[in-house]
Amino acid sequence: MGRDRFLELADRWLRQCRCTSLTLPAQERQEGKCLTLRNRHSCLSLADAPEKKLTAVRLERKGQEGRAFRWEYVLDRCAGKVTVSFAACPAAGKRGEKLWNILCGTPGFLKTLIDSGCLEKDGSLEVSDRPVIADETGLQEISRLLNGQSARPGRLPLVYVPWQLAARSPDFAQKLAYRLKGAAHVIVPETGKIQRKLKKNCPVLADSARAVILISGRRGSAVSIPVSVRASSQKTCLEQIACQALSQQNAREPDRQYTFQAVKEALLGEQLEASRAACQKAIKEREEGDEKYRLLVERLEEERQQMKQEAMDQAMEQAAGRAMEEAELIVRSYEEDMDQLKDELYGKNIAMHSLEAENERLRKHLEADKAPLLYFGQEREFYTGEIHDLLLSVLEDALRDIPDRSRKKDVVTDILASNQYRHISKDRIEQVKNMLRNYDGMNSRLRSGLEELGFRVEESRKHCKVTYYGDSRYFTVLSSTPSDTRTGKNNAARIIKMAY
Repeated sequence: MGRDRFLELADRWLRQCRCTSLTLPAQERQEGKCLTLRNRHSCLSLADAPEKKLTAVRLERKGQEGRAFRWEYVLDRCAGKVTVSFAACPAAGKRGEKLWNILCGTPGFLKTLIDSGCLEKDGSLEVSDRPVIADETGLQEISRLLNGQSARPGRLPLVYVPWQLAARSPDFAQKLAYRLKGAAHVIVPETGKIQRKLKKNCPVLADSARAVILISGRRGSAVSIPVSVRASSQKTCLEQIACQALSQQNAREPDRQYTFQAVKEALLGEQLEASRAACQKAIKEREEGDEKYRLLVERLEEERQQMKQEAMDQAMEQAAGRAMEEAELIVRSYEEDMDQLKDELYGKNIAMHSLEAENERLRKHLEADKAPLLYFGQEREFYTGEIHDLLLSVLEDALRDIPDRSRKKDVVTDILASNQYRHISKDRIEQVKNMLRNYDGMNSRLRSGLEELGFRVEESRKHCKVTYYGDSRYFTVLSSTPSDTRTGKNNAARIIKMAY
């Protein structure tokens, strides 16, 4: 049941209720609303907590001799449950007055819910304001319910009215069912034959000839209430049975959250949180406004300084015009001194050039005696010592093919021994082999290892392009999924051939 449907039914009940003239106006049913309407004898309240999806309606009325009545109806849209509660205070000076003398039945809102078809079945029985007629078709299920053995037991107690009482007073069962609507099921056998079969199947009905049997709980605990067939005593009997059945319902501890006060507190809590959020927003907006104000003051200060600087520059220009003549005199004197210094500098430059020429001649002589073994070309190193290490690696590889006891082998061996060959490229070759030994496709660990060695990996759906230090001249393509067990070795061989 939705919120609008619940409020519509509550308004329908209020319009049919004889104890108040208050109603719920359609324009006052907004979400998050807390509404209170009053007249001389009654007070109608509405509370709606949108976040918890709780809606509550409460009607309070002052009766005669100081009696007070309170009806509360709470809708939980999350659980799909409606809670109906009633409280009554006896008249002043009559503390011993029984509740059934005040109420004599369940609240009329249950009648509205029943008529609208909003209530689900209670086990295998419909929740109704009419008695359940036990006939041949439902005999077995009624027997199981009375014995507490039904596969679909309900939560409401059962009130068994004997056939003799129903036959003599046809409206007794109807009145009792109306008073206990939503609080108990009233069961009446259709015929005396059905009653005999029920007594045979249900031991709890053994003494039901002149008594109403109240059965509650899944195990079928029963209470026998004697009933008089005289018309003058029927009203008292109805009130006694209703009181007994309602007392069992009232014995259960009500859920604290399904009260009007709890819903109102939840609404106030939501409103408080909304106020806090609005306050935080206002504080944030104020801080932003303060920041904008500070920036504006700074910009105005900068403009003021700029205007001040422009005024000073203009004043300086005016002063410069007046000082120009004096400056020209000073400049002419300075130029005369500069001409003299230039003459002295010219002589010193001639001496410096002669010294530089002599220094260049001596440097060339020294370089002719001790020249470097090799000069660097245009290729740049990808990492420190790369070119040096690659050259020594080439010499070491070539050394195996040079004949022993030859001048060439002695020279190459001496170069290798004198140049601190650290085998950097060979170490990197071993790292590549280890990473690709069990290759089963590109993964984050393999990618990280290759990137540490300077390879850039670009993945597509079927292939991976590996480029050495981002140089487009050195690249190879690896398959994303290996075709056989030698795929890793073949990939390693291509990378080593390309880079090392």
